[in-house]
Amino acid sequence: MYTFGNIIRQLRKKQHLTQYDLAKGICSQSMLSRIENNEQIPNIVILQQVCEKLDIEVQQLINEERYIRDDSFSFICKLKTLFFSRKYQELLNLIETCPINQNKLEDQEKQMLYYLYAQSLYYLGEDNFKILEILKQAESYRKYGRAASLLTIQILSFKGKVNVSADNNKAVKMILKEVLAMIQEYAHQSSNRIWVQLYYEISNMYLYLNDTEKALHYSKSGINLSLENGTFYYLNDLLLLQGIILSDLGNLDVATDIIAITESLKRISLYEEK
Repeated sequence: MYTFGNIIRQLRKKQHLTQYDLAKGICSQSMLSRIENNEQIPNIVILQQVCEKLDIEVQQLINEERYIRDDSFSFICKLKTLFFSRKYQELLNLIETCPINQNKLEDQEKQMLYYLYAQSLYYLGEDNFKILEILKQAESYRKYGRAASLLTIQILSFKGKVNVSADNNKAVKMILKEVLAMIQEYAHQSSNRIWVQLYYEISNMYLYLNDTEKALHYSKSGINLSLENGTFYYLNDLLLLQGIILSDLGNLDVATDIIAITESLKRISLYEEK
């Protein structure tokens, strides 16, 4: 019996997404409602895009009877919620006191665990070398011989960001080239908030390599996507980065205006956290 709909609904609710949020850029809300009620079977393109927004792979959805029940899934969901909320200290504490037996985690879940571990350490000011070692562990769970997953691209682009901080020009060039090649496979699916962060990291690498025109292009792409999705996720970072880029290009008045906007967004963000 077809039960994907039940599973999609449960996953959506676990991630605090409305039907409108999940359907946006993929299909109509009414179609998603029919899918969730098991009244319509999604075609493979829609199924892949829904899975991408839910941060799982189609194969995992097929085996979801186990995936929904598992404590490991709830644990990973909790980690991602803390990450997207930018609660890095809480994220680090939860990872370091991991209540889940890691032997029960699937390879993609282990990949996500190490990726989020590296992210929390980066934003809490840990040594770049240690962060890169943890990212190596995340990359060790990559399945070669198949198309790179979106998570693999996230890990690689974040590795580029860490190498920018470490001032490793050669590594940044190599990583940027690889990331740009990988994202071509996902260009038609670039609608969720993960891409906002990817555009930021690509723009940041281009700025480091002194290619301000391409840095500006990707920062604009990230800002537009953030606004289309109605989310502040990474918007402040992108605007600040764009302000720096425009300043480098000599557009000081516009750069000053943009940086003023970032200060306003920061105050709004702090108000919402209270």
